[in-house]
This record gives sequence, structure tokens and C-alpha cells, in this order.
Amino acid sequence: MGAQLWFHPAPWRPDPAEALRALQAQFLAETYDLPAFVKERLASTRQAVRITEADGDEYGILDIYRESLALLEDVASRPLPEEPSQQIQLIRAICADSGEGIGNVLDVTGVSDQGEPPEARRLAIEEVRRFCATDRPVLAQAEAAVGGINEMLGRGECICFPFHVSNDDVSNDDATPSGWYFVGNTID
Repeated sequence: MGAQLWFHPAPWRPDPAEALRALQAQFLAETYDLPAFVKERLASTRQAVRITEADGDEYGILDIYRESLALLEDVASRPLPEEPSQQIQLIRAICADSGEGIGNVLDVTGVSDQGEPPEARRLAIEEVRRFCATDRPVLAQAEAAVGGINEMLGRGECICFPFHVSNDDVSNDDATPSGWYFVGNTID
């Protein structure tokens, strides 16, 4: 399996890490049913343990399955967290044994100028200009730049940059952007 591209607009916050957290909370609410996710993972991990015990542990993975099962049984025995950041941490912990991460924007842990995975890298203005043909891209230009951005991204990498309502008034450098645009690849 190869890395899969994902991309999302996020609400404007002066700090892109805050915008990322808002995006992740929204994505989590729209995409995950946490109780069902835990229940499904618990059932599939129990089955993996049973099958591996019955068939023999030819590949040395039984201990990994047992550790995952212990984590999931512990999670299932307690109330699930209500805060989005705690829910995301829980999903990351549940998916940690796969080596593939979660497979979406929830893998991203923060934003920096260097952006070493699993952080997003904030694009420099020169890069925004190169991909979007303007310093002040609107959402449509950000979306159109996804293909070119994807060509430079490796596995597990993510970038972000601000987008605007309009790029017509380039003389107004003080205009507040409308949001942040995040583009990334899954780990695998």
C-alpha cells in the first residue's frame, strides 16, 4: 500500500497549530464514532489473538496483538474521554501498533517551520507563490495546488499555508486570511 493524499481547509487562527487543532476536532466529530471504533478494534484484536494462538506465531506478532488487546480492554473498561484532544491521543495510541498511523489529519501533531513528521511544515511565502501563483491564494487556488504539492510530499509529510477570501487586493498586506490549508500524505 502507498501513501494516500489528504487535504483540508481549516478555520483562521493566527497560530496555525491552533487552526490544526480546530480542524482535527471538526474532523473527529464528523468522521469518528469513538465508542464504535473502540468496539470494532477490540473485536478484531481479540480475533487476531485467537487466530494467531491457534495457528502458531510464525511471524512473532502474538505479543504485539496481546499488548494491543490489553490496551483496548483497558480503554473499553473506562469511560471514553470527552475532550477532542484526549480522544485524538486515544485513537493514536490504538493505531500505534500498525506502523501506519491513523491515516488522516489526526496523525499530525503540530506545526513548525521545519515540519518534521508528524508535524506539518508551514510553507514559506516563496513556496506558496510557486504552488499557487500568488502570495495570497484563495481557497480555489489552494485546492488547485494540491497536485503539485503532493508531488513534493513524502510519506507522512504535511504542509500548511494561509488562504484568503480574495487575492485581488494585493496592496492590502494587512488583510486577515480566511483560513489555513493543510495538505498531507498518510504514513503508508
